[in-house]
Amino acid sequence: MTRVGTFVFTVVACVGCARSFPESANLFAETPHDPWNEPLSLEWRAALTEATPWEYKPIERGAVALNDSRDRVYVGVRDGTLWCLRALDGREVWRRDMGAGIGSTPVYHEGTLYVGTNGGDLVALNPETGQVLWRYATKGLVTMAPAITEDALFFADSRNTVWSLQPFKGTYGWHYNRDVPEGFTVTGYAAPRVFGELLVAGFSDGKLVGMSANDGSVIWEVDLGGGAKFRDVDATPVMAGGRIITASHAKGVYAVDPHEGTIEWHHAVEGATQAAVKAGRVIFGEAKGGVRALSVDDGRLLWRTRLVSGAPGAPVFVGNLVAVATSRSGWTDTRGSILLINPRTGTILQDLSVGLGFNAPLTASGRDLYAVSNGGTVYKFRLNE
Repeated sequence: MTRVGTFVFTVVACVGCARSFPESANLFAETPHDPWNEPLSLEWRAALTEATPWEYKPIERGAVALNDSRDRVYVGVRDGTLWCLRALDGREVWRRDMGAGIGSTPVYHEGTLYVGTNGGDLVALNPETGQVLWRYATKGLVTMAPAITEDALFFADSRNTVWSLQPFKGTYGWHYNRDVPEGFTVTGYAAPRVFGELLVAGFSDGKLVGMSANDGSVIWEVDLGGGAKFRDVDATPVMAGGRIITASHAKGVYAVDPHEGTIEWHHAVEGATQAAVKAGRVIFGEAKGGVRALSVDDGRLLWRTRLVSGAPGAPVFVGNLVAVATSRSGWTDTRGSILLINPRTGTILQDLSVGLGFNAPLTASGRDLYAVSNGGTVYKFRLNE
């Protein structure tokens, strides 16, 4: 059974975390961090797995997914278990052993649940019971969430291949592949995304490719890696202001014209995450411990917040604020946090410390925020009025 924390424990834990670790600060903050006026409160937590003695730094990479009615939480963990929990209190509804570790975020779509595994499978399940409906095998890890339209399901694997399947039966449609560069590449990769009839995918050779969602034929491709050592385009693309926003690890954030594949602007930074975009701001984390906001129109830097500790993941909007989770960085860093940030100024409003940190993306749903820690615990926060 899941081990579910109570609300009373939650309040003490949250306030204690914020007071114990005030050192994570915004160097450009306009107002001091007030640990007694916290916007986020923790509603429940559920421990799904535990670190084994030989795991020095366990890592969870899969985030939470919700069904349409927002009363069920789906999440997979590194031991290969896919869980369904009640969104109300985190209690178990069902669980299923998927036969391989899970480092991807499930997707709920029109009454079916989809999840990728480290064994190379994309699996469709009944979200009410966990029954497997079909399974499609690849030769790479499937660690990113699929994109689903009315007629097709698109996903990528770790061997630079994008697949198109029929979403209800899992039958093959087409695939597109690029050679994997020699030597080392950055862990992880970008998920493909569909914008109308255009499918956009980033690859470890530094290319961003726009292709037909109907048959995979290439419409355009653009080099964002510039021949750098770690040139991977591993930030999942988003559409904002009529531009595709993505990033290569070595070169930074790019805005690309979706029709021609031409670069409209570029902001140089190392290790940019997937961006969150709202109200004309492109907000992302950077590998060297910072969060930045750019203008979606021209890539102009609006603010930068440096973090004293931890490597930030992809930001998400919860309400009108931005949430960022950080992982432990290096061999001596012992903590990670969830930070709540003012998107207009970059001011850190709240710092909730969790010892093992977060590598999995955050999931926001209205005023609710879900996080999966590297210790295998799911947290549900609520943004206070």
